[in-house]
Amino acid sequence: MKLNILILEPYYTGSHKKWADDIINHSDHTIELITMPGRFWKWRMEGSAIYLSEVMSSRKELPHLVVCSSMLDLGFLKGLLSKEWHDIPFLYYMHENQLTYPVSKLDRDSNNQEKHYGFINLKSCLVADAVLFNSQYHRKSFIAAAIELMTRLPDYKYNMLESTLLSKSDVIPLGIDFQLIESIKPALDHKSDLPVLLWNHRWEYDKRPDLFLNMCRNLADKGIKFKIRFLGQNHENTPKHITEFYERFPSLFDYFGYAESYEEYIQLIKGSHILPVSSEHDFLGISVIEALFCGLQPVLPEKMVYQEHLPAGFDYCFYHGQDQFIEKTRNALLTLSLYDYTAVNQHLRKKYNISDIVACYDRYFKKKGA
Repeated sequence: MKLNILILEPYYTGSHKKWADDIINHSDHTIELITMPGRFWKWRMEGSAIYLSEVMSSRKELPHLVVCSSMLDLGFLKGLLSKEWHDIPFLYYMHENQLTYPVSKLDRDSNNQEKHYGFINLKSCLVADAVLFNSQYHRKSFIAAAIELMTRLPDYKYNMLESTLLSKSDVIPLGIDFQLIESIKPALDHKSDLPVLLWNHRWEYDKRPDLFLNMCRNLADKGIKFKIRFLGQNHENTPKHITEFYERFPSLFDYFGYAESYEEYIQLIKGSHILPVSSEHDFLGISVIEALFCGLQPVLPEKMVYQEHLPAGFDYCFYHGQDQFIEKTRNALLTLSLYDYTAVNQHLRKKYNISDIVACYDRYFKKKGA
């Protein structure tokens, strides 16, 4: 049976946009998408339900299933809808959550963010008919944080929280178009005579660019030769230390800034060699998966989602603490020719291939649809 599915995405940018677009482009079901621009994330969590409920109420036909992302207060939305929507199942997709997301020191609401916005995520999971996470790590860490939060409540604690969340949740990640990546040929002008360390993440506090650049400075001071390829968008909230480092040590860089197209982005990755990741957290890490698939040797923080991206036998790619981060990146630079990414490539194909992933979504939607 072909379902009519309504996707609500109040934060339509980045990985949220990719997720929705991939489902629309590859699903066998009929998909309709209602979006809001990807900005003002706190207001989206607080109030996007008002706009979305108005658009939904104007529809002439009801869908078989509503799928919405984690930038939404689902309980608020369902309360605003008329009774005819009450029998329609709602699926809540957890791109991220505010219980375990690192809080910026510059955020004026940092003391209340976990309690307030994290509780919106938790309540939405309880209200939803089903919940999907983008990784096993995300599911496990969110449930653990929710249980810990419950222990801090004064009374009437919900003792069935863990079993409730486990019973109604599952994991389906975002998919990646590996065929497209393979079709993009390396560009000669993006090749380097020296080993290239790649940064291909957001230029924000939770990715810890300060640790990455400190590591690079340490290795350069020891006389190790390499280049830095620092990809990403320089915006008004970019930490000052990034541009200050670039202006102070421009000779260390062979690229600094935003790739103008996905093709150029992949070409820049394919011309790099080592992927030292300094992130404080990641719920999935699409940029890491892309770089791993292109053959870069990783240096990854342990006990995070990245362990799901590598097969057995690659424990040496993980580090604990800044000293190990520096040492393992140094070792990778010195033993670059010994890294064989064939097993990693095969592992990623099995886990994240776009057509297989959307087929999983389709089966799950059919199972949960009205």
